[in-house]
Amino acid sequence: MNKNLIILVIAILLICVGFLSGCNEQSSEESKFLGTWIDDTGETTIFHENGTATSILGDLQGTGTWKLENDRLIITFQGLILTFDYSFSNNDETLTLINVDTGLTFVNIKQK
Repeated sequence: MNKNLIILVIAILLICVGFLSGCNEQSSEESKFLGTWIDDTGETTIFHENGTATSILGDLQGTGTWKLENDRLIITFQGLILTFDYSFSNNDETLTLINVDTGLTFVNIKQK
């Protein structure tokens, strides 16, 4: 009886530890976005781990949020919601974004 109880308790602890350790991790797809990117128009976008994004174009700078939803990138800046199809290439160093509303394509290069 005691042996079965000990095995059950250990199994429950392992399940709890495994579940709790995964709660705060970024998905591997989300982690590809993290960092600083410069697109072909000169705009710099920084994707932060906490779900915020900073956009810099010349002297203009704004902060918004970003998330992945239904295999699309959703960026919200000052109430404007932008939805992009995306793809990575060049060992995840190039990020191509296609605005689903306008069809405009932006090629972003990861900065080191």
